[in-house]
This record gives sequence, structure tokens and C-alpha cells, in this order.
Amino acid sequence: KLPWYQRIIGSVIIIVCGLCGGYMTYSSGKALVTDNSGNPNFVHCPAKYNSVVFTNQTYYGN
Repeated sequence: KLPWYQRIIGSVIIIVCGLCGGYMTYSSGKALVTDNSGNPNFVHCPAKYNSVVFTNQTYYGN
């Protein structure tokens, strides 16, 4: 059986780590869902492919 002070310390560590992880997840993912620019910049493909949706080959019914 653990002493009461070790339970409190362990609980505080778990809560702090959970809050830090939640904050980092929220702050990192916020840009993914709030970016609503109408003209995205695709740096690794030519401009003619900016509007092409890439799907599985079976979608086009070969």
C-alpha cells in the first residue's frame, strides 16, 4: 500500500502531464482545422495539379 503523499504526488504528475499533452495536441491541431485560406500553397506539385483530387485507381473504373 502506498503512503498518501506518494498518491498525491503521482496524481499531480499524471494531471500535469495530461494537461500539457492536451494543450500541445490542441495548439498543434488548431492550424489544421482553422486554416480557411481559399488559395492553398502546394510547394511540391505543379500549379496545374492544385485542383486535382488524388484517389484510388479503382475510383475511375478502369
